[in-house]
Amino acid sequence: MTNSGELLVRVQCLLLYQSMQLFDQDVRQQCLAGSRMRTLELWTDVLGDLRDSSLELSNKTVQQVPVWESWIYAESLRRTVIASYTLITLHYMLKQDIPSQGGWTRSQPWSICQQVWSTQSSFDFLSVWEQDPPVTVSCLLLDEFLEQGKADAVDDFARNMLVTYIGLDETKQWFKQRGSTY
Repeated sequence: MTNSGELLVRVQCLLLYQSMQLFDQDVRQQCLAGSRMRTLELWTDVLGDLRDSSLELSNKTVQQVPVWESWIYAESLRRTVIASYTLITLHYMLKQDIPSQGGWTRSQPWSICQQVWSTQSSFDFLSVWEQDPPVTVSCLLLDEFLEQGKADAVDDFARNMLVTYIGLDETKQWFKQRGSTY
């Protein structure tokens, strides 16, 4: 692969394809997904290395924030790594095999901030970042966010992570307690 952008696209495509095949009712498709799972894991490990070498977003001032497009790319990379390792782990669990700890041995940081994802320009991005900076969390360690977080900060990815972490009914209750709807 020639660059990190190409690798990100390849991992995202393979992740989508693997998801479709893994959950297909046709056992042959499930087997095909299993045969490519190691490739997804290797590519995701490289993507995780790229993520680890990028700037941390926590504890940054507005002047240190990467430009709008850079942040979106970096956050997409972080979220893709988490989604990919989740599918890989699920694959092993469905096979009743012991999942590799590979990717989960490293911190898996990502940011919660619906407003940042909704911006349409660099100016809007920096304005939102100044007013309500994203909350950086580590993979499924969401306890602090659950105690202090705002429902309007939750985007679709964060919503899915909350459901994975505390369950659907509890997530709906959390939104309701904050005057919002799931």
